[in-house]
Amino acid sequence: MPQPIALDLGHALHTQLSLTGGDADPMSEAFTQLYCSGMPVRLPDPSYPGRVVDSIAHESGFVSGCFGGTNLFFIEPDGSLYDCPSSLKIAATATSRTIRGADAHTLFAAAGPCTDCALFSRDCVNMWPLMGFDRFLTEQVPT
Repeated sequence: MPQPIALDLGHALHTQLSLTGGDADPMSEAFTQLYCSGMPVRLPDPSYPGRVVDSIAHESGFVSGCFGGTNLFFIEPDGSLYDCPSSLKIAATATSRTIRGADAHTLFAAAGPCTDCALFSRDCVNMWPLMGFDRFLTEQVPT
């Protein structure tokens, strides 16, 4: 399943590898063909392609009932812990937590309910298929 690459503007491969708004229509058409093809492959929830297209067509967006910080967390290599991998959300976070010297039960047990988020971006869109693995792994492959 295609997933947008989130590279900083200054990255040497940004221009070559990053999707842009100009890729939105061709990607949308390709997703429609894939989901309508009837091929015997497992695909993420049908809402996922629209989220991918939205993430490349717009710098940010709104998600109702986002699972970030409830069912999903993002840990950077230095141990910094955030609610999600969105660079927009990370920049808006006043203080980060850390996993260094912390107890996982303490860090993750107090997760609150899913909340609305206005910082949806191409950094976090790739998390939707991860959250659908229960359905994905138990669903029969189309024949």
